[in-house]
Amino acid sequence: MLTPRVILAVLALSAALPSAAQAQTPLTPERYAALDRAYTGILPLDASSPSGSDYAAARTACRSMDRADPLLAALRRSCKSTVKFLEALQTFNGCSSIASCGKRSQPARIAVNGLMRHDRAANKALRSAVLVKGCSRELRTTKAELHQLERYRGYFRSFQRLAKTRSPRVARRLLRQENAINRAMGDDRSAADVRSDFRKACAPPAT
Repeated sequence: MLTPRVILAVLALSAALPSAAQAQTPLTPERYAALDRAYTGILPLDASSPSGSDYAAARTACRSMDRADPLLAALRRSCKSTVKFLEALQTFNGCSSIASCGKRSQPARIAVNGLMRHDRAANKALRSAVLVKGCSRELRTTKAELHQLERYRGYFRSFQRLAKTRSPRVARRLLRQENAINRAMGDDRSAADVRSDFRKACAPPAT
């Protein structure tokens, strides 16, 4: 038989847990529209050589998210950091020597550090928002995606090291890191597929 103390403890625990209704909160139409603009703005960055105007348009789409909304504010920072990283990566990929690659790896490394920080903060905001599970999962940065960013960070760090030392050992490490990045890229979805999956998982219910 449960004692009154145990019953009170169970009731207190139940009150602290999120209810089923809280766990199934959909995106509001305003949040959905802002995020859809951001996903659409990033689409051109999936091309082989996006232009400066493509990056500018993507940044504008990210900035359209309301900073007064705690969830959108976190996703806004993640979106802007994504654009910054992709632009830094394109610049890095255009290098033609160890020296120039080493120089360009520093801003790329700074960009990936910022993206990882903001992606983790966005994941935390998504947990607090308690959205519909499928939508929350679609908006969240996965562990695999964070691991890929960690690989990029290590890769850029190694390139900076190689530019300074010209060490064969560092060069071999760099090659292993590049191969690991390329293998993981095989699982990437296109930006169009990401937007499509977002729309399927997060569209507000019809009224």
